[in-house]
Amino acid sequence: MPNKIKIFLGFLALIALFSVYSVFNSLSGKSAPFSAIGIEKPLPGLDIDADHDGLSNRDESYWNTDFENPDTDGDGFLDGEEVASGHDPLKPGPDDLLDTSKNITAKVSNLIIGGLYTKDLKPGINNQKYDQAVSDLSLSVIDDFYSTQVSADTSLNLIDSSTEDQAQYLKNVSLVIKENLLDFPKKLDTSKGLVEQSSFFLDKANQYDASYKNLSSMPVPKNWESVHKTALDILNRLSINYTFMGSFAGDPLKSIVAMNEVQQNIQPEIKSLLREVQSRIKENKLNLDGDFYNVLNLLYP
Repeated sequence: MPNKIKIFLGFLALIALFSVYSVFNSLSGKSAPFSAIGIEKPLPGLDIDADHDGLSNRDESYWNTDFENPDTDGDGFLDGEEVASGHDPLKPGPDDLLDTSKNITAKVSNLIIGGLYTKDLKPGINNQKYDQAVSDLSLSVIDDFYSTQVSADTSLNLIDSSTEDQAQYLKNVSLVIKENLLDFPKKLDTSKGLVEQSSFFLDKANQYDASYKNLSSMPVPKNWESVHKTALDILNRLSINYTFMGSFAGDPLKSIVAMNEVQQNIQPEIKSLLREVQSRIKENKLNLDGDFYNVLNLLYP
């Protein structure tokens, strides 16, 4: 395995491991499922644990449990014990297991602990096993993440490709872009942490979803079908990934991968799509009112 890939994948693994021990507590206030990785002690100290149930007051706020009641759901188990063992502190047992199957951070952290236990993820002992373990770990992250990038199945309302229909179509698209995408008053505050700005990312996700629905319902000239489907796919993925970015507290690793997906893959696809739109406008000799698409190309050079 090339050293650059090994370093990157090792860094990815460290992010996941750090997320379990640190991010869940210091940023989101959520305690890690420690019993799942062989640690049976609930973590928060008693000095910040008002009801001595193993959850700090901050943890209680995250889980929406009662900080003055050590057993919020009244099933005989302390709230901290339930969280530490992967059970819902708000739902009486026995059917109160938390669903962590789609949580990449939790899954990867368990894989890392397992790899360290078997010594497959300890470098210098068996380099072949180490390379394979790191490769398997990275593939697990990639597979789990991209399984979430599901394309929405939308039936388009296709119409004739007359010059007038194409011009009206592009006018309708420009209105959606201006009203739903460019007119967004919120700005990302780089001085704040990701958890503090979850509402920004979630609002953007809703904005992309609204744009997707608007574009899905409009008539599309037949010769613009492939372009329109590409635009819908991009909007759908933006909505998905911004939702993940806004959920950093619950799954920080998925959030980080989502940010990379937007920057490294989706943004270049947007630029490519705009170039295709410009090419088709010239190819079909469309005279459009205003310079909207020229300006849009300046925003995504």
